[in-house]
Amino acid sequence: MAPRDVPAPPPGARELTALFAPLRFAVRQEESGLARLAGLGGTIRGAVDLARSAGASPAPALDRLAAAGAALDGLPGGKRLAALCRIAADLGTLVPLPEDLEMLARRGRIPEPGAAKTTAAMPGAPRPTTAPRPRAAPPPPPVPGNDRAGRAERRRRLATPLEAVPGTHPAPRALLEERGRSTVEAALEFLPRAWQDRTTLRKVADLRIGEPGIAVVTVRTVRTQRMRNGRPLLKVGTADGQSRLDLVFFNPPPWRQRQFVVDEQVLVSGTLTEGFGGVRQLAQPDVEKLGEGDSANFGRIVPIYPGPADHQHPALRKLMRRLVTDYAPLCVEEVPESIRERQHLLGRSEAIAQVHFPSPGTDLVRAEGRASEPFRRLAFEELFFLQLALALRRRGVRREAGIAFDVSPAARKAARARIPFTFTGAQERVFAEIAEDMGREEPMHRLLQGDVGSGKTAVAFAAAMLAVRSGWQAAIMAPTEILAEQHGRTLGRWLAGSGVGLAVVGARSRGKGQKEAREALRTGSAGIAVGTHALLEE
Repeated sequence: MAPRDVPAPPPGARELTALFAPLRFAVRQEESGLARLAGLGGTIRGAVDLARSAGASPAPALDRLAAAGAALDGLPGGKRLAALCRIAADLGTLVPLPEDLEMLARRGRIPEPGAAKTTAAMPGAPRPTTAPRPRAAPPPPPVPGNDRAGRAERRRRLATPLEAVPGTHPAPRALLEERGRSTVEAALEFLPRAWQDRTTLRKVADLRIGEPGIAVVTVRTVRTQRMRNGRPLLKVGTADGQSRLDLVFFNPPPWRQRQFVVDEQVLVSGTLTEGFGGVRQLAQPDVEKLGEGDSANFGRIVPIYPGPADHQHPALRKLMRRLVTDYAPLCVEEVPESIRERQHLLGRSEAIAQVHFPSPGTDLVRAEGRASEPFRRLAFEELFFLQLALALRRRGVRREAGIAFDVSPAARKAARARIPFTFTGAQERVFAEIAEDMGREEPMHRLLQGDVGSGKTAVAFAAAMLAVRSGWQAAIMAPTEILAEQHGRTLGRWLAGSGVGLAVVGARSRGKGQKEAREALRTGSAGIAVGTHALLEE
């Protein structure tokens, strides 16, 4: 039972305090982030509608809040911070603000003509408590610079084991460690599989069966009962002033029942179902008390990670939110700025943060298809460095000594002479390009691509004959022994009477024939070898 000397909050006050978390999130965005922020206006209008439905007294500040919410999403990014300051100022005339939002409200207060300066709260609203605030976690150290020493320090801090991060709860930490994510950097790269939009509050009456939704409700009853199988079931009766909503928890742990206090307001999120007697209910919903600061589970688009059970996600999100806030700015930017600008890519830090906790208004269909801008940045980075590694490897190979084969017009004509048809224009073109490479004193790296029946084998045979005519051996490798044998029969017919020996080598082949084929290769009497990966073995 609440103490008698603490006045009950006025109608609508608790609905308005639900705006604290989304306002905090909004003002933390950089100017570029504010330009992309969307959906907050709808959240503000929804809170005003709920406050009015709960019986809030008419007030000019309520009207201004509704109007500001209607206009906010259409404002350019440069004007949104000023609008948020004015929204905080109007909110402060209706409910007591926490210290951080009060500072924001001071920037937005503009005295009305003839009106006395006042910051009085809604009549009957509870004053801010004088109880000591929970000790806030110390702010993270400054982000090091981008010079060599700064990048090394960033990498060192990103390599911090999760168990060494102060204040991390062992349960969500274990969820990451079980999946091989034992460092901060590995945890940041544990990407969500899906997301839920929890930016807009709705009335219980507006929730639809089978669809996810978020609402502010007041706890009315808390009771435990037994299911038919004897296991416990916790049923929490709630309402939003107009409609009833039951929260159902199957086989709840002991702490779950202690989570609910009669007459206390909570934010709930889940998929609406119809329970016994047609009562609307949420089974295993996410629950969070109002006024707990910047929430990782409400007032934003929240991530859903692969693996953990539904009831494990709230704690995991809180941990991931902290890691994103404190450590994502440390991400080392490896893609050059000129390339990022040319490709219109986000920075790595912003991409990591947006993947985990997207800005309001993000297209979740594109995000789940890995087609959003943050995913495009991360995918580009992966492919960029793959291509860079291949280019560096190719550059290193080109510096090695190679063989300059005879690719004169006469040699090319002789190489094609054994093929029983005339090259097409495309075949002639690619053969000329290969021959040009073979004439240089450096190794050749080339991919020949074509449909089935387009003549790739004939072009490869002509290239092999260039090597043979220059006094070297050549190998043609096939993916299977069946295909290698087919190539062997075809090339055997083409080489008949040419004086060029052919050896077919297979990994599974045994007997006298294979011994003779390998001996022919060893002595050089076979100029061309056809086979599988056995050609690469001793």
